[in-house]
Amino acid sequence: MNLSKILEVAQFWEDYLVKKEDGKYYTLNDSHHEVQWWRGPDYLPWGHDDVNSAMTLGFVRALLKCLIEMCSELDVYAEKLPLWHDILDNFGPAKIWEQSSV
Repeated sequence: MNLSKILEVAQFWEDYLVKKEDGKYYTLNDSHHEVQWWRGPDYLPWGHDDVNSAMTLGFVRALLKCLIEMCSELDVYAEKLPLWHDILDNFGPAKIWEQSSV
């Protein structure tokens, strides 16, 4: 995979993340476990509201850390570095909920 493809993925997340009034970035309804949010709040299991899933935050963190390292090493896209650092430094908290075990 080349750098341009990774940048396209980063562009998607830059556009998808929501920066709220608290200055934190959030993911909303990314259906990380294919939660069928369109069925309404009564369908969502365990009170899950599909905000800042730990899996999504981990993926985006890994992506941006990789891009920062690659672009710094290659001395390209320096104008994007402040945004990527801002996102990494300001993710809202991961959503955690209790679920009974089997």
